[in-house]
Amino acid sequence: MMSRLNLKRRTNHVFAADYDEPVEPEAQDKSRFNSALQAYLNHKEMQADWNMLKKLSTEELTNSLVSVLPLSVEDKQMLIETSTLTHRVRAFTAILESNSETSAIRH
Repeated sequence: MMSRLNLKRRTNHVFAADYDEPVEPEAQDKSRFNSALQAYLNHKEMQADWNMLKKLSTEELTNSLVSVLPLSVEDKQMLIETSTLTHRVRAFTAILESNSETSAIRH
């Protein structure tokens, strides 16, 4: 005898917020992130097409950078696991700033 599987969608699921539209971070958070990114790229002697980057939404930009920048696995995992876009931008800014400072100390 086959039992029937009763599948119900849970509306209070832990990841329900993943389906919400991301809330854009405040201008000061975005500005600090952009400054940290510029400093990071300068210290790593990397270049970016800033005109193209400015066309991306904050979410697209951060998600793309997580995959292409030479960050530690731990930093990338932390950024992926952030609960909101604002938290991701703030955490990413701190990572970029700390990596830029570390680079500056080594030189």
